Amino acid sequence: MPFSETVRRELSIETGGVCANPECRVMTGMLSPGNARAAGEGAHIVAENPSGPRGQSPLTQEERNMASNGVWLCPTCHSKVDIVRPQDYSIELLLQWKAGAQIWWHQNQGRQLQVAAWPDIRPTVARPSADSLRGAKMFWQAHQPLANQLWNLCRQSPAPFQHDIAVTDEVEQEIRRMSSRPTFGRSWKDEWGTTFHCEDRELIGYMLELVRYADNLLHPLGPFVNKPRRVNFNPPDNLAQAILSYLNVWDEFAKCLQTNERWGI
Repeated sequence: MPFSETVRRELSIETGGVCANPECRVMTGMLSPGNARAAGEGAHIVAENPSGPRGQSPLTQEERNMASNGVWLCPTCHSKVDIVRPQDYSIELLLQWKAGAQIWWHQNQGRQLQVAAWPDIRPTVARPSADSLRGAKMFWQAHQPLANQLWNLCRQSPAPFQHDIAVTDEVEQEIRRMSSRPTFGRSWKDEWGTTFHCEDRELIGYMLELVRYADNLLHPLGPFVNKPRRVNFNPPDNLAQAILSYLNVWDEFAKCLQTNERWGI
């Protein structure tokens, strides 16, 4: 269960909306009243349940859901510490991230505001046209329902006495819809030159990569698999690794779009 909205807001304010991982430090957006869609997430340092990552602790249930037991992370880093390799991220390390991010934010917020005030210091580079940016963003948004469903899969807990999570027909249909070989509806290729028109090489690279990873999601599912299909994130099986790779590309694509939008065309 995620933190309450009040706790998430407190965690985001602690770091100015910046991911606490010192190797990331991506700006996710700061939560404020009426802005519940910031890309950042409150991650439990000690898991809410004893069976979760870093769950063995004398903390009470109430203490586990307090801001003192949370750290603000981007979705990619949250997945790393809770799903991909939770054994690599100890309680002590996440507490260091939390304290270090607070210090880093207080030391650097002035510089970040200064950079935002003088955008001309950005090196002059070729930028995508308005049409290219619009088409790429619509393509990214077309994949958003699939990404949301896959994130929900990542965050689910297996049923009692099981190690994996059921993949619903709805998720599988969304995977096939966004692949290059849809079983129903129009292919994304049919709309490439119109709705998803784009000429920027970097953005096209992300678009093609997303489709390639959507195709990869089909292979672990296979054409003839006994239902219900299941995915195991701990440790990751082939399907779990394909899902995490897709989500990583989707997240990097979003960062690229946000960068171009922030600096303007």
